[in-house]
Amino acid sequence: MFHLKMHRSAVRCSSLTAGALLAVFLFGATPANANIWSGPINALVSLAPSGTSSYTMVITNGANTYSWEFSLASAGGQFGTSALFAPMSTHTGVAAMLLAQDTATRFNFEQGIGQSDFFKLYPTGGTSNTGLTLRNYQSGVGQFPAISANPVYAGFSFGGVSGTDFFGWVGLDMQGDSQFTVREYAYNNGPISAGMIVPEPSSLALAGLGVTVLAAAVLRRRRR
Repeated sequence: MFHLKMHRSAVRCSSLTAGALLAVFLFGATPANANIWSGPINALVSLAPSGTSSYTMVITNGANTYSWEFSLASAGGQFGTSALFAPMSTHTGVAAMLLAQDTATRFNFEQGIGQSDFFKLYPTGGTSNTGLTLRNYQSGVGQFPAISANPVYAGFSFGGVSGTDFFGWVGLDMQGDSQFTVREYAYNNGPISAGMIVPEPSSLALAGLGVTVLAAAVLRRRRR
C-alpha cells in the first residue's frame, strides 16, 4: 500500500511538473526574438528628374517617436546620384560599416543585428542626422547594389532613453539608380536576426517538448 501511494504521488508530481514546464514554455518564458514588432511598408522611393524623393519611416514605442528617412538624391544634373538612409530623430541610428562610417551596412538574411558599437548613433538629433550612403551610383561606394537579389536588409537602432536598446532591420528592393522600394521592417528589444519576424525555431521546439512531456504524463496516469 505504501508503495502504491508513493507511485501515485510520483505520477501526480510528474504531471504537475510537466504542466509547470508547459506553462513556462508557453506563457512565462522569453525565448530569443520573442518580442518582435513588425509591419509592412511597401513605399516606393522614386527620383524625379529635378529633385529628391524620400520616404520617412516612423516608429512609436511607448511615449517616444523615432524616425528615419530613405532618399534618392540627384546632383550636378546626374539622374540618381546616391541612395541614403538617415536617422532623423533623437536616439536613433543606422548600422554603419566599421571602415566607412558614412556608409550603411547590408545584412544577410538571418544575420544577427545587435552590437551597439556597430551603429552610428545621433543622441542629439538636429543637424547631426547625416545620411548614410546605401549606394553611390557614381563612385560605386556602398553595399546596396543598384540591381541585387532582393530583399536586402539594412539595420537600425533606437532607444537609450531608459537604458533599453532596440535593434531592427528594414527590407529593401533595389531596382536601379532611379528607384527602390522599402518593403517591411521589424525590431526587437534586444538583438534580432535580419529578415526574421517570428520566434526562433529553437524556442518553438522547446514549447513542443513541453507539450510532449505533459501528454506522456497524462497518458501514463490514465493507464494507472
